[in-house]
Amino acid sequence: MSDKQVQRNFEPRSRRFKRERKQKRKQIYGLLVMFIMAFVFTAGIWIALPILKAGAYALLDAPIEQMTKNAQEDNTDSKASSANNESDSESEQNNINITEKENSGSSAEEGTQSKENANKEENEQDAHAQKTSNNNSDFTENAQNDASQKTNKTEKVTAGYVLSHKVQRHETLFSIAMHYYATESYQDILASYNHITNPGKQIQAGMTLDIPDPKYMIYHTVKRGESLLTICNTYYDTSAYCGALARHNSISDPNHLELGTRLFIPSPILMDKDVQLPKEEESEVPTSNEPEANDTYNVTINKAKNELTVSKGNKVIKTFPVGTGKEKSTTPEGTFKIANKLENPWYREGGIAGGDPANPLGSNWLGLDVPGTDGTLYGIHGTNNPDSIGTHVSQGCVRMHNKDIEWLYDYLPMYTTVKIISGE
Repeated sequence: MSDKQVQRNFEPRSRRFKRERKQKRKQIYGLLVMFIMAFVFTAGIWIALPILKAGAYALLDAPIEQMTKNAQEDNTDSKASSANNESDSESEQNNINITEKENSGSSAEEGTQSKENANKEENEQDAHAQKTSNNNSDFTENAQNDASQKTNKTEKVTAGYVLSHKVQRHETLFSIAMHYYATESYQDILASYNHITNPGKQIQAGMTLDIPDPKYMIYHTVKRGESLLTICNTYYDTSAYCGALARHNSISDPNHLELGTRLFIPSPILMDKDVQLPKEEESEVPTSNEPEANDTYNVTINKAKNELTVSKGNKVIKTFPVGTGKEKSTTPEGTFKIANKLENPWYREGGIAGGDPANPLGSNWLGLDVPGTDGTLYGIHGTNNPDSIGTHVSQGCVRMHNKDIEWLYDYLPMYTTVKIISGE
């Protein structure tokens, strides 16, 4: 190829840019034209639609008007024919009235007799209806009386001992029942004894509830100026339980209670009346019948080994396998006391009654006084799943075989020390 041919085929940059600009302008103009055509087309449709509708209505109105005219003509013809028919029927009716007048004399006597018979039947029906209404009213009154008698029977709850409880803020009937009975099944008894029909609205802070035969009660910290007598009168309204209260709390000198001493206030059902108070001389010189410090039971639970050890003094009596919490912190660690003992405990989360084979708490419950729980949340109990013993599976309690927890229930007294540790 020669140099001249190369020069002819070569296109300068400025000329190429101008050519590309023209092509872009053509594309833009083409798009604008298409947009304008589309706009004009849609505008034409919107303008033409009303005109087309008006024409269609005009075409439809003509036959409709003709139809209405024909209908009006038919109505006039029908009216004329009906007038002629009415005149004929009037003449026929006059003839019928004449014949009826002739027969009325003979039928008058029959009409009076039929009226008398109809009146007799109506009187008999009214008397029967009155009797039935009286019977129905008597039946409803008897049913209401029976229902009221049944409700009165269900409301009557007898109690050997009644404790007064002042409702605190945020307390419910459920929490009060759990506090005094460790089971929610006593809610109905509390409601019936206090004539409560709607606990959600009637249970108010500051009101006083009567607690019939509570199973167990609370701890009391001795305050300045208090004595065993005043504490007994506060919780039992009598001094007859002073000796039993002293015995339950191992008080050797009831006349000298130290400030801050923590006393367990058991239910009066668990105590005897008029127990003799210990004397000061006897408290200073212990007798041979009183247990020594080395003769008391104590329990140690090793979470790492899932093992419960019962000791008496420094001697190991028994060792049992147990199941503890899923996580390391689930089962609380520390030194606690047995706060309550229950047979066939109620499983409140699942609403399962005590003694039911499906109850995961087994046959017995030993509640621990973990702070803030009053012995109702953490405890040592049986199980309905013996394969779980020896593993970390519980929600925080210590579970045992039912035969093992029954041994603890029989041999460990209230307030036995229970120490829970994480390892050796």
